[in-house]
Amino acid sequence: IKKGDKFLVQFGDKKYEVLLGTTYGDVPQGEWVAFFTAEGQLKIARQFASAVELLGCREGDEILITRK
Repeated sequence: IKKGDKFLVQFGDKKYEVLLGTTYGDVPQGEWVAFFTAEGQLKIARQFASAVELLGCREGDEILITRK
């Protein structure tokens, strides 16, 4: 998966399409975006919205990431 590609993030029965970008600004408000932090970690988020609330996961839960 490279910058500009989309992938799926899944937790339980919930599945969402995510854009691999570089900043929150790569997507409109409420949309899903992922990018690598300065520490090299993959951050999956939503622009001005809560990814955690929508997925229903908590810290330590495992999520599934798959190619679209």
